[in-house]
Amino acid sequence: MKITRITCACRELALAKPVFASRGVTTTRAVIILAIHTDSGAVGIGEAAPLPDHGTETFESCWYAARRICGYQDYPPLAEELPPLMKWPQSVDIQYSAHPALHFALQSALLTILAVTQDKQAAAFFGEPPRPAISVNALLPGSTADTILDAAGCAVDNGFRTLKIKVGRRPLGEDLELIKQMSFTFPDVRLRLDANNAWDGEDAAHFCGTVEGSNIEYIEDPLQATNLFTLSTLRKVSRLPIALDDAARRPDVIEPLIEERLFDVLVLKPTVLGSFDLVSDLSAKARRKNIDVVITSTLESSIGLSYVCAFAATLGSAQRAHGVGTGLLLEEDTLRQTLRPSHGTLFFPDLNNLSAKLTDDLARELLIGNAA
Repeated sequence: MKITRITCACRELALAKPVFASRGVTTTRAVIILAIHTDSGAVGIGEAAPLPDHGTETFESCWYAARRICGYQDYPPLAEELPPLMKWPQSVDIQYSAHPALHFALQSALLTILAVTQDKQAAAFFGEPPRPAISVNALLPGSTADTILDAAGCAVDNGFRTLKIKVGRRPLGEDLELIKQMSFTFPDVRLRLDANNAWDGEDAAHFCGTVEGSNIEYIEDPLQATNLFTLSTLRKVSRLPIALDDAARRPDVIEPLIEERLFDVLVLKPTVLGSFDLVSDLSAKARRKNIDVVITSTLESSIGLSYVCAFAATLGSAQRAHGVGTGLLLEEDTLRQTLRPSHGTLFFPDLNNLSAKLTDDLARELLIGNAA
């Protein structure tokens, strides 16, 4: 089997509502869609969704590298087994450390090509049978207490039982008051709090100690500096479960913390980490230490989100909700039908058939189907 061509297209997708985070407000999402065409007729689809604030390459760097690969006249051969096939991006000088978003897109497309040619479901290569349905948390948009409470009410009415709230961008007292209101208003749901490394040790200890005992599932990235000392110190003054996300981008940082079991939940963003092997390795190390694994998306379109769901359904902890409901935030998409949860649950999508679900304009630009 040989690659006959690679095509790519970029889209800037409008969001249904602004998304507020510590790094600013997001109203659109720029993505790059790749199609790898083979002489067997199999086509693999992948998505690169760069997010430089979270550690990926810039969109410009990703687009330039994607266009460079599309310009090849003769492509390196494809292996017929998964481990060597996943190393193919290196043969065109794409390393996950430098281009994680593009590396993820290429690995995604190659995975589906292998699945189609071997008449298997792509999820079969993840090592564990996928759960058919994934419990999903709702990310609450909004910048004020009133808008967040309104969004929480809508999410609960729509069946969500785990709500994620961004904290750390307001004064500490306002955050504490918001969480108090949320806990009182929604006592039967789990609240996930994401501080995005906002606080020093003293403020983190005060916040965690104050909300401890309420219906908080965990606090994510509470500390400005995350290391053995700061986590050990916080553990001594608070029993609130801790989740780590940002530190997971650096194996040299996260692995000692896993080994010492200084936190409770490892949050992995596959499209940011960029490597299927790295996601699998970190999740396995965490589970050996009885650390739960939560898989989250980063506002990809439904193409990238489909692959993130594969990780959630196989490597993510079954008893936890996962952050794969971001299709609800998309006004525009790359598939004709957006991948959205229903009643707090997302059914596992068919990765092998993504090329048939593309929007018509994207299929034409990628030279798929009748356009080929």
